[in-house]
Amino acid sequence: RVACALVSLVVSVLEPALRLPRCVASHWRGDYQDFCLVLERLGAPDWSRLGPAGCSDEQAAAVAKALGRFHRDFAGCGQRKLDGTRWLPTTPLHVQNSSFIQDHYSRCFDECQDELAALLPDSAFECCEKLAHGGYVAAVERLAQPPLTLLNGNFSLANLRFTASQWSPAVAALDWRFVSTGRGAYDFASFLASCGPPDVRRDMEQWLVLCYLAAAGHTGGRSARLAFEDDVRAALLPIL
Repeated sequence: RVACALVSLVVSVLEPALRLPRCVASHWRGDYQDFCLVLERLGAPDWSRLGPAGCSDEQAAAVAKALGRFHRDFAGCGQRKLDGTRWLPTTPLHVQNSSFIQDHYSRCFDECQDELAALLPDSAFECCEKLAHGGYVAAVERLAQPPLTLLNGNFSLANLRFTASQWSPAVAALDWRFVSTGRGAYDFASFLASCGPPDVRRDMEQWLVLCYLAAAGHTGGRSARLAFEDDVRAALLPIL
């Protein structure tokens, strides 16, 4: 047991953390519209962007682990790091505006439901219908409940870059315009919805959940996994 624990510790230390672009320069003249931020360019040949085919199993696992470690650093005892960020919105969807968006969505759904019923599979239409009848607010409010962590808010595959390493590639997240606080399942769901074709996502979903939870330090066993999967489902609805 001690040997296994030491191996696990060494692996967790050696695995690369989620990479953020470094700030090269900044300038502010007192108005948010005049704020200039210059960031390093994470481009070829060191970093690559993936195409529509999605990511490999190794890349997907690297994302889940890096994201889990990032969320862990701002959750639990690490939540003290969020004390100075009260100005950040709660969830990228701004939970305080959820009722307004719910009303707007419901009106749009009522106007388009016949067309949607003809275009969508029954299961997808049922999801849209539930969202229109209060489901949007319920989903967003669930994602705004503690335990909270720091979210990227736009953690889709298009926003990620990878090093060329075949095993345990490093992962970088570029766009932080939607940074916010909320449940980590939101970022995870954003990646899951974009990491590959539907059949590929279904095959790797359970495995990625386990990779993320282990890296995030969740120790609640099956109950923690089921609760996280419910959070992911709640996040997928407004994301999609």
